[in-house]
Amino acid sequence: MSGVASAKRRSNIVIHLILIAGAVIMVLPFLWMVLTSLKTTTEATQIPIRLFPAEPSLRGYKDALAQSPFCTTTPTR
Repeated sequence: MSGVASAKRRSNIVIHLILIAGAVIMVLPFLWMVLTSLKTTTEATQIPIRLFPAEPSLRGYKDALAQSPFCTTTPTR
């Protein structure tokens, strides 16, 4: 392998590592939001912080949909 080819390969590796690090940094807040949405209020506010919920629950989604105007069971005219 020539010096130019090996320098280009190293450059590509560095660029890919930077892109992977950026992707991880961008995805972490979304992962945090999803995991927190599956926790109870007590779990979400406890200290020390736990990443994963002890017992994942979709109750928050159920409550939010029940309170939203587009999920009413009475017909509107």
